[in-house]
Amino acid sequence: MHIYRLQVALVICVILVAGLVPGIAHSENGAAKKTVIILVVGGVRTTISEAAIEKRVRGMTAAQARKATIIVLVDGAIVREVTASSYRNFVLEADRNRIISTVLQTLPDIESYNADNVPAGSHDPDAAVSRTDSGYSGMTIARLTRYDAALPQQHVVLVRASRTSYCVQSSLYGQTAFKNGPSAKVALGHC
Repeated sequence: MHIYRLQVALVICVILVAGLVPGIAHSENGAAKKTVIILVVGGVRTTISEAAIEKRVRGMTAAQARKATIIVLVDGAIVREVTASSYRNFVLEADRNRIISTVLQTLPDIESYNADNVPAGSHDPDAAVSRTDSGYSGMTIARLTRYDAALPQQHVVLVRASRTSYCVQSSLYGQTAFKNGPSAKVALGHC
């Protein structure tokens, strides 16, 4: 399971059971209690599913989120009230962590590709380039899947690749992280 999904699942669990005694989600006889999530925006209450709350809050502007509240009810009793703004910040941070993690996940594959395409003893960038020294050039996401079949191709873009450098980026929900070459750090933004 992706780190992102674990983070979202964790926040939903925190919303549902934070501050409560263990077993609040089940009655004494083990029957599940009814959980309802309500989103209050501008005084209007909307019952919303766990799956829909994340999408809805992610789509809010910061100003809209500051004016909204998420209320969690278990068997009709309010167990937790959370500002949509704090939940939105958590979701956006989880998105950023996911794209950074995705870029980091590609790095061993990128370096393996480079190692397979640089002859032994030619790692000096000032040395004469041989015909077999292609480094990162020719690298594609499809070729990187030979090193890692689980590479998340749908979220990774290889923007450029040359003999000595590359730029890879990942985007999700309007946020992007990138790594511009072997010695650069992963940063937020575009190649």
